[in-house]
Amino acid sequence: YKEWGEILPHGAIIQQDLNAYTGSICKKDETYYLYYTGYNAHEPFRAGREPLQAVMLAKSDNLYLWEKMPEATFYADEVYYELSDWRDPYVFYQEKSREYWMLLAARKRQGSQRRRGCVGLCTSKDMVHWRATEPLYAPGLYMTHECPEIFQMGEWWYLIYSSFSERFATHYRMSQSPSGPFLA
Repeated sequence: YKEWGEILPHGAIIQQDLNAYTGSICKKDETYYLYYTGYNAHEPFRAGREPLQAVMLAKSDNLYLWEKMPEATFYADEVYYELSDWRDPYVFYQEKSREYWMLLAARKRQGSQRRRGCVGLCTSKDMVHWRATEPLYAPGLYMTHECPEIFQMGEWWYLIYSSFSERFATHYRMSQSPSGPFLA
């Protein structure tokens, strides 16, 4: 391995990505798409008392030089999710539906304060414009499901995430479909 240093600098105090957090990279044709979490606790990046978290995008054709695309920034859909928990985007191509899926650490708008954590789901045909849907997985057990990822091994799909409700732990759930239902 070779250390290349910082390749995507965080934004200025007047930008959503003053703090740049966890994300993922996905390749389509000859372009790499880097999805990451943008967080800024200053105005106007707040919803009431809570800072907003956003999914942000940068593109590259070589993995070293990145062009940020602030116009592609999007926030949680308030129909399903809280605005202040919307992070850790993980993107993959879903063969069956012929679209890209983005999993997110999210929180449902309704339910017990400490049990609304879920794996949020957005879909896209072009990897730039995303549509939020109901959560992929929302068991009502944790405050959040951080850094969700999914992969297939043999006949099974494995959904992994971490939690910190009672203790820090990594969990996995299994399904024979990427859309569930998931078994503990």
